Amino acid sequence: DREWHGNTNLFYTSFSNGFGGNTLLTYGTRKYGVLLNMNGRRINRLRPGAGIDLHSALTRYFGLRSDILGTRLPDTAFTQYGGLIRTNFNLNESTRLLFSYARNQQDGGRRYDQLLGGDGNLIADLRNLMTDLFYARLVKQDLGFFDSGSFTFSYNGQREERINQGGQGNPVGAITNQRERTNVFGFNFLLDKKLGERNTFLFGADVYHDKITAPAFTTDPVTRVVTASRPRIPNGARYLSSGVFAQDVFRVIPDRLSISGALRYN
Repeated sequence: DREWHGNTNLFYTSFSNGFGGNTLLTYGTRKYGVLLNMNGRRINRLRPGAGIDLHSALTRYFGLRSDILGTRLPDTAFTQYGGLIRTNFNLNESTRLLFSYARNQQDGGRRYDQLLGGDGNLIADLRNLMTDLFYARLVKQDLGFFDSGSFTFSYNGQREERINQGGQGNPVGAITNQRERTNVFGFNFLLDKKLGERNTFLFGADVYHDKITAPAFTTDPVTRVVTASRPRIPNGARYLSSGVFAQDVFRVIPDRLSISGALRYN
């Protein structure tokens, strides 16, 4: 048997003139299934209460009303979009394989609180905000002594770029550029066993390896000379974390009262 399903959602908000939506599609048979979700939204300039922003740099430094530039706040618009695809395969009656990949991105982000919304700086951009999340999982029933087991390999990637020119509006202030990217590879497993009619025991472990790339440089707006600078996070930093865990659930009164306890060592 084959089945298709899907739905679409749309929205609009007046305070930001924002709009967007998502579309979800699924297809499945007895052997495999696919899920696809696509989403996006556009948030335009925000409108504060009564059209006035009391924290505006225009008010703080010059005593002017923020609405001389309009009732909507500059540098508050951005666009977000992304998607998710997920598949599962029934290899046999007791074994299932799953794959999942999600990607999300934001364009046009700016720190309004560091611009006219507060500090009065000239540049406070957030660029190339991206996330990638992938995992592959094997689920097996009747795994020797245990009732079932799950084994997962995962990847998580995050990127962003910060560009700032401080000095509260000083046009000759240094322009800093900090690019950060984090890659995390991981593996985890868990096994469970039902002990008697009321007790379930679970055991597992995980390990994750993080690597951070964070080059940074500064540009002199007058001479256009570029020099390396100290990043917010050490460039080339690496981290390795791991742990084991166990959990037990006892059903004191079936379907009404359970007691659970867990222990984890990192």
